[in-house]
Amino acid sequence: MSSATVAGVINSIMPGHRMANISREAIEKWQRGPATMDFMIGEQLDISRFKAGHEIVFTFEIRDGEFIITEINIQEQSANKHAGHRE
Repeated sequence: MSSATVAGVINSIMPGHRMANISREAIEKWQRGPATMDFMIGEQLDISRFKAGHEIVFTFEIRDGEFIITEINIQEQSANKHAGHRE
């Protein structure tokens, strides 16, 4: 099973289809440039958390020709929640 982790921006959510249209950055390990494409949202993820305009970092897998998001981190919330956090 092939998977990749990449940053992107959600353009739109299609809740009835459990899909999101995302503009993602390049995937270096596959020599793929940036692209805007539809991704399926895995059943384990709460689709109601995701909104158009969210900056995200997400992991997706390719299964039977479908691009399925298995993990997602919304960057806006992460930045706000960790303000003042020191490494």
